[in-house]
Amino acid sequence: YDAIAAWPIHVIDKKEPMASVLAVVRSRHRRQPIACLFVDFMQRYGQDPKALDPILDRLLQFAGAEQVAVVALSQITKQYTPKGAVDTNRPHLASMKGSTTLGEQAGMVWILWRPERDGVAHVKTSLGDLSSAGKMELAVAKNSDGPTFSVMLDFREELFRISE
Repeated sequence: YDAIAAWPIHVIDKKEPMASVLAVVRSRHRRQPIACLFVDFMQRYGQDPKALDPILDRLLQFAGAEQVAVVALSQITKQYTPKGAVDTNRPHLASMKGSTTLGEQAGMVWILWRPERDGVAHVKTSLGDLSSAGKMELAVAKNSDGPTFSVMLDFREELFRISE
Protein backbone atom coordinates (compact mmCIF):
# COMPACT_ATOMS: atom_id res chain seq x y z
CA TYR A 1 0.00 0.00 0.00
CA ASP A 2 2.90 2.39 0.66
CA ALA A 3 4.08 2.10 -2.94
CA ILE A 4 0.59 2.84 -4.25
CA ALA A 5 0.22 5.78 -1.86
CA ALA A 6 3.33 7.32 -3.44
CA TRP A 7 1.91 7.18 -6.98
CA PRO A 8 1.26 10.56 -8.54
CA ILE A 9 -2.49 10.65 -9.04
CA HIS A 10 -4.29 13.44 -10.85
CA VAL A 11 -8.08 13.48 -10.94
CA ILE A 12 -10.12 15.46 -13.42
CA ASP A 13 -13.63 15.22 -12.03
CA LYS A 14 -15.52 17.67 -14.19
CA LYS A 15 -16.80 17.15 -17.69
CA GLU A 16 -14.21 18.45 -20.08
CA PRO A 17 -13.76 17.72 -23.77
CA MET A 18 -11.46 14.73 -24.30
CA ALA A 19 -9.02 16.97 -26.19
CA SER A 20 -8.62 19.09 -23.02
CA VAL A 21 -8.22 16.02 -20.81
CA LEU A 22 -5.54 14.58 -23.11
CA ALA A 23 -3.72 17.94 -23.26
CA VAL A 24 -3.46 17.96 -19.45
CA VAL A 25 -2.38 14.31 -19.41
CA ARG A 26 0.28 14.88 -22.12
CA SER A 27 1.67 17.84 -20.20
CA ARG A 28 1.89 15.83 -16.97
CA HIS A 29 3.32 12.85 -18.86
CA ARG A 30 6.19 15.01 -20.13
CA ARG A 31 7.03 16.11 -16.57
CA GLN A 32 6.64 12.66 -15.01
CA PRO A 33 5.91 9.57 -17.14
CA ILE A 34 2.44 8.10 -16.72
CA ALA A 35 2.10 4.33 -16.97
CA CYS A 36 -1.69 4.14 -17.02
CA LEU A 37 -4.59 6.49 -17.71
CA PHE A 38 -7.99 5.63 -16.22
CA VAL A 39 -11.02 7.21 -17.86
CA ASP A 40 -14.02 6.61 -15.62
CA PHE A 41 -17.63 6.73 -16.76
CA MET A 42 -17.20 6.90 -20.53
CA GLN A 43 -20.91 7.78 -20.77
CA ARG A 44 -19.95 11.27 -19.56
CA TYR A 45 -18.75 11.85 -23.12
CA GLY A 46 -22.07 10.83 -24.66
CA GLN A 47 -24.45 7.90 -25.03
CA ASP A 48 -24.41 8.06 -28.83
CA PRO A 49 -21.84 5.74 -30.42
CA LYS A 50 -21.14 8.42 -33.03
CA ALA A 51 -20.08 10.76 -30.19
CA LEU A 52 -17.93 8.16 -28.40
CA ASP A 53 -16.13 6.72 -31.42
CA PRO A 54 -13.93 9.81 -32.11
CA ILE A 55 -13.12 10.04 -28.38
CA LEU A 56 -12.05 6.40 -28.33
CA ASP A 57 -9.94 7.03 -31.42
CA ARG A 58 -8.18 9.89 -29.61
CA LEU A 59 -7.55 7.68 -26.57
CA LEU A 60 -6.09 4.93 -28.76
CA GLN A 61 -3.88 7.40 -30.62
CA PHE A 62 -2.67 8.80 -27.30
CA ALA A 63 -1.98 5.31 -25.92
CA GLY A 64 0.04 4.34 -28.97
CA ALA A 65 1.98 7.59 -29.30
CA GLU A 66 2.83 7.93 -25.60
CA GLN A 67 3.10 4.21 -24.75
CA VAL A 68 0.54 4.61 -21.95
CA ALA A 69 -1.99 1.92 -21.04
CA VAL A 70 -5.55 3.28 -21.14
CA VAL A 71 -8.31 1.81 -18.97
CA ALA A 72 -11.74 3.07 -20.04
CA LEU A 73 -14.50 2.30 -17.54
CA SER A 74 -18.06 1.91 -18.75
CA GLN A 75 -21.37 1.04 -17.20
CA ILE A 76 -23.40 -1.75 -18.71
CA THR A 77 -27.01 -1.90 -19.70
CA LYS A 78 -29.25 -4.84 -18.92
CA GLN A 79 -31.50 -4.07 -21.86
CA TYR A 80 -29.40 -6.00 -24.36
CA THR A 81 -29.07 -9.76 -24.32
CA PRO A 82 -27.07 -11.33 -27.15
CA LYS A 83 -28.94 -13.79 -29.34
CA GLY A 84 -28.51 -17.31 -28.00
CA ALA A 85 -27.35 -16.19 -24.54
CA VAL A 86 -27.98 -18.86 -21.91
CA ASP A 87 -28.05 -16.55 -18.90
CA THR A 88 -30.03 -13.38 -19.62
CA ASN A 89 -29.06 -11.75 -16.30
CA ARG A 90 -25.31 -12.00 -16.82
CA PRO A 91 -23.78 -8.96 -18.55
CA HIS A 92 -22.06 -9.53 -21.89
CA LEU A 93 -19.53 -7.68 -24.01
CA ALA A 94 -22.33 -6.14 -26.05
CA SER A 95 -23.98 -4.86 -22.85
CA MET A 96 -21.64 -1.86 -22.58
CA LYS A 97 -23.54 1.39 -22.75
CA GLY A 98 -22.90 3.90 -25.45
CA SER A 99 -20.58 2.20 -27.89
CA THR A 100 -19.86 -1.20 -29.25
CA THR A 101 -16.63 0.39 -30.49
CA LEU A 102 -15.35 0.44 -26.92
CA GLY A 103 -15.48 -3.35 -26.88
CA GLU A 104 -14.32 -3.70 -30.48
CA GLN A 105 -11.21 -1.55 -30.13
CA ALA A 106 -10.20 -2.71 -26.67
CA GLY A 107 -7.45 -5.28 -26.36
CA MET A 108 -9.05 -6.64 -23.21
CA VAL A 109 -12.48 -6.21 -21.61
CA TRP A 110 -13.23 -7.19 -18.02
CA ILE A 111 -16.75 -7.24 -16.63
CA LEU A 112 -17.46 -7.14 -12.90
CA TRP A 113 -20.93 -8.38 -11.94
CA ARG A 114 -22.59 -8.74 -8.56
CA PRO A 115 -25.44 -11.20 -9.24
CA GLU A 116 -26.90 -10.85 -5.75
CA ARG A 117 -27.45 -7.14 -6.41
CA ASP A 118 -29.48 -8.06 -9.50
CA GLY A 119 -31.68 -10.42 -7.49
CA VAL A 120 -29.98 -13.56 -8.85
CA ALA A 121 -29.78 -16.15 -6.06
CA HIS A 122 -27.71 -18.78 -7.91
CA VAL A 123 -25.23 -18.48 -10.76
CA LYS A 124 -24.42 -21.16 -13.33
CA THR A 125 -20.68 -21.79 -13.45
CA SER A 126 -18.41 -24.52 -14.80
CA LEU A 127 -18.50 -25.93 -11.25
CA GLY A 128 -22.30 -26.07 -11.21
CA ASP A 129 -24.82 -23.74 -9.59
CA LEU A 130 -23.31 -21.51 -6.90
CA SER A 131 -25.03 -19.28 -4.39
CA SER A 132 -24.48 -15.64 -5.36
CA ALA A 133 -24.49 -14.43 -1.74
CA GLY A 134 -21.36 -12.38 -1.14
CA LYS A 135 -20.00 -13.10 -4.62
CA MET A 136 -18.72 -11.05 -7.55
CA GLU A 137 -17.99 -12.44 -10.97
CA LEU A 138 -14.93 -11.26 -12.88
CA ALA A 139 -15.36 -12.12 -16.54
CA VAL A 140 -12.61 -11.56 -19.07
CA ALA A 141 -15.07 -11.05 -21.91
CA LYS A 142 -12.40 -10.18 -24.49
CA ASN A 143 -8.70 -10.91 -24.53
CA SER A 144 -6.81 -10.28 -27.76
CA ASP A 145 -3.72 -12.03 -26.40
CA GLY A 146 -5.24 -15.01 -24.63
CA PRO A 147 -8.29 -16.87 -23.39
CA THR A 148 -11.58 -15.50 -22.12
CA PHE A 149 -12.93 -16.85 -18.84
CA SER A 150 -14.84 -15.95 -15.72
CA VAL A 151 -14.23 -16.59 -12.06
CA MET A 152 -16.42 -16.12 -9.01
CA LEU A 153 -14.78 -14.14 -6.22
CA ASP A 154 -15.76 -13.43 -2.64
CA PHE A 155 -16.95 -9.87 -2.19
CA ARG A 156 -17.25 -8.04 1.12
CA GLU A 157 -19.42 -5.03 0.37
CA GLU A 158 -18.83 -3.25 3.69
CA LEU A 159 -15.09 -3.13 2.92
CA PHE A 160 -15.34 -3.24 -0.88
CA ARG A 161 -12.83 -6.08 -0.70
CA ILE A 162 -12.58 -8.78 -3.33
CA SER A 163 -10.74 -12.09 -2.75
CA GLU A 164 -10.52 -15.59 -4.12
